Amino acid sequence: MRDAGNSWAEIAKTFPTRTEGSVKKHWYKDMHYAEFAEDESQALLNAIKEYENNKWKVIGQKVGKPAKACEQYAKEHFPGMFSKAGREQGPSQLAQLD
Repeated sequence: MRDAGNSWAEIAKTFPTRTEGSVKKHWYKDMHYAEFAEDESQALLNAIKEYENNKWKVIGQKVGKPAKACEQYAKEHFPGMFSKAGREQGPSQLAQLD
């Protein structure tokens, strides 16, 4: 729907229990930014190595995706980085993810 050029207000009309804002938020969170191409995934990993995994706003700007999408994707696809052991190992843990 959004890809067809419809406005958020038009799209929200098809979901009577949802507001325009909630439809937009869902699309950005769960639909539009949920997928990362292989080069985007690698760019995300590189940005995490460069900025550490607690600077999601900066990482998102570097990758060109929202901070929350980057954080969600990284936690799902690079889980070892976010375990207690991974945090304690620091940069050496990140280097192993290449």
